[in-house]
Amino acid sequence: MSIVILNRVSKEEKNYADWLRDTTEEIYIFNHKESANTFNGERVNVKVFENYTQNGLVDYEVIKLHEKDSIKALVALEEGEIIRAGYLREYLNIEGQKYESAVKFRDKHLMKLKLSQNGINVPPFRMIKNKTDLIDFIKVEEYPVIIKPLDSWSSKGIEIIKNKAELKKCLLSNPLENHLVEKYINTPIYHVDGIIINNKYKFICSSAYINTPLAYKEYKSFGSVLFERGNNLSERLIEFVKHALSKMPLAKDMSFHVEVFHDERNNEFLICEMGSRTIGAGTDKIIKHSFNIDLDKILTQAVCGVDLDLEIKERNVSGQLFIRPKKGFLKHIPKKLPFEWCFDYEIKGYIGKYYDGSLMKSTEAYADIYFEGENQEELLSRVKILEQFMIDNTVWSCE
Repeated sequence: MSIVILNRVSKEEKNYADWLRDTTEEIYIFNHKESANTFNGERVNVKVFENYTQNGLVDYEVIKLHEKDSIKALVALEEGEIIRAGYLREYLNIEGQKYESAVKFRDKHLMKLKLSQNGINVPPFRMIKNKTDLIDFIKVEEYPVIIKPLDSWSSKGIEIIKNKAELKKCLLSNPLENHLVEKYINTPIYHVDGIIINNKYKFICSSAYINTPLAYKEYKSFGSVLFERGNNLSERLIEFVKHALSKMPLAKDMSFHVEVFHDERNNEFLICEMGSRTIGAGTDKIIKHSFNIDLDKILTQAVCGVDLDLEIKERNVSGQLFIRPKKGFLKHIPKKLPFEWCFDYEIKGYIGKYYDGSLMKSTEAYADIYFEGENQEELLSRVKILEQFMIDNTVWSCE
């Protein structure tokens, strides 16, 4: 029998050969062309595809392989591959998350419909079938509203409409195909992340966003800070998310990322979005640092039926901060940080490059900073220190 992995990233990000070193099955990685060579020399068979996400030959080759070497497990960790993996598992009768579960976690309308029908609080929403749906929704709910592509991630393609002028601009330029509109909720946003193995919660934690995932539209920094264990708000968030997930079609083995609004006026929680995948964009790194757990590795091992390389060790809580580029030429950036509580610093910007100030997603930055503290309050205070340090020590120029 064989194991098939649908993959777009490099070995440095997902070291499947090491994760599955104890398996006796043949491993096939169906891989995006740009990162395929990183798996050279490993005990895996790599099949390379251009235009990976849209390429139907990926599906064709999975089916043909199954006819020759029956597939025991199909691994798909990225959000963009969850639907594809779901219908392939269903068609080939492979154990794991099927299409019905996958689509409920990817399609924002089906997700919120399922939750609201089961008594879980979500913001008012409507599927946009035509332009009048958006106009009528605003008449009912009033401004501001937010429109989202049904299957977007990293806050891409999201637009806030605050008044009539912005509505007209949207109607002029946005075709609104496969979009959802919902009432814009201006409250703190939290996220809860974890993994279910054999239908049981193996690990779960909660975090607060620094600003919101839409902060890039206002040129503000963005990131996450973990809650310390025993925090009352954290425990309430986790219980709410567990209850909400119980209303969804869960897979036996799955990781999850759930975003939650906290309406402080009514002290109520509302689901913003949820996904049947591990949080990405480097935020998984703070979970690894604080709890010694790699969620994608554990999920891959569980799906493939090998022993779990799992030994949770709780350390200080940690956080991640994306530093936004200003408009202009980047002339100087600090090569290192003078804080012992920072455990990683990734420079993403290029000296001499011109940045026009336009950002397309929440994680765009010229530097990513990872840091730790004894509790969330200390982490938030260190966010201010880091932001000021980067302002004082980064040089931008108009020329």
